[in-house]
Amino acid sequence: MKVKMNTKLRLVMEVITVLYLFLSALLQNSDFNIPLLLTLIWSVIWFLIFLQGKRLGGIKDELIISILSKINGIVVYFFIFAIGTLCVFLITPYNSFFISKVTIGIYLMLILLIATVVRLLLFIYYDKKGM
Repeated sequence: MKVKMNTKLRLVMEVITVLYLFLSALLQNSDFNIPLLLTLIWSVIWFLIFLQGKRLGGIKDELIISILSKINGIVVYFFIFAIGTLCVFLITPYNSFFISKVTIGIYLMLILLIATVVRLLLFIYYDKKGM
């Protein structure tokens, strides 16, 4: 049970980190001028992830390893589909509007955010299901 909670906590921390990156990219050009606070929050989050990663160094539970490998396979297929769809949309010759590099980056971070949330939800689902 303790290993499952540590894995869920690690996945939740990944979702929080990606959500922070997405929101900081969206708020970068807004009227808020808080770069020092954003840098401090960024450092604290990564320090907590580093400490959590050290504590979870070797997962010995085979069920969790098999669940994570199945989930990672699903997420890889999601990435292939999502990024492939984005690339096809960007290179189509009938695209008559201009998309900046920042907008493309925000779309990629949105895909990453969706993938991390799906990864967390799938882990919770398969953990309750018992694989």
